[in-house]
Amino acid sequence: MPPSSPAASQVLDLKQISSIQRLLELSGEPGLLAEMVEGLLADVDASIARASEAAERGDAEALQHIAHKLKGACGNLGARHLMDAWGDIEAHALACGDAGLYAGMLARVAEEAERARVAFLAHLPAP
Repeated sequence: MPPSSPAASQVLDLKQISSIQRLLELSGEPGLLAEMVEGLLADVDASIARASEAAERGDAEALQHIAHKLKGACGNLGARHLMDAWGDIEAHALACGDAGLYAGMLARVAEEAERARVAFLAHLPAP
């Protein structure tokens, strides 16, 4: 793996990512991490759109479900700030159920998704 950039170490859990990469190398699939990250980021993009639609409908339950799923997926791949942003949406949906307050939270998710994308690209080896 390339040396960590300050941006990557601030946005990602590099220790967790290194552990995943070592396991994948031992299993003979060193390129799988890049595929997993690509899939995660595509899922995040699609989920932001679904969450926005749920917020427009006032569907706090759908928002909670989307946020919970993405919080876990982001955490599994070490995207800690993105995980926290989804976690805030999940907690808010569980606590008050007011889906009208999510525009700012979803904007934060989009910002954190872009930061994670840049950090992953800087940290992961080129395919």
